[in-house]
Amino acid sequence: NYCSDNPGEKNCFLYAVCQHRSFCVMWGYLVMPGSPCAGTEEINGGNAGSYDFLFNVANGQCGDANCVSIVNPIRHRTQEQLHIHFRHYNDVGTVMKSHLEKAACSAKGWVKFHTG
Repeated sequence: NYCSDNPGEKNCFLYAVCQHRSFCVMWGYLVMPGSPCAGTEEINGGNAGSYDFLFNVANGQCGDANCVSIVNPIRHRTQEQLHIHFRHYNDVGTVMKSHLEKAACSAKGWVKFHTG
C-alpha cells in the first residue's frame, strides 16, 4: 500500500494520523480505517466484510433519513486512504434521493441514473 510505505506524503495525511487504530472519526464528517486501504478498489468479496463497520460508524454519527455516506472514487480524491464522508444533504440532495428512489426501488438489476 502506498501510504503504509509513504506515511509522510501529503496525500497520506489521513493514514498517518489514524494508523494503528481501529478507525478514526475526524472533523465531524469523516470516518476512516486505521489500517492501510487506498480506496474501494482494494475492497473485494474476500475482505468486504471487514470494512462494514466503517459504514456502521458513519451511520452512528449521521444516521437519520437525511444523511448520506459518500466515498470518492479512484482518481477523484486527494487522499490515498479510504475515508467515508457522512453528511446531511441539502434540498438538492432531497430531490435527487426522491428521483433515485423512484428509478431504482421497484426496478430489477442495474438502473441508469443521471444527476444532471
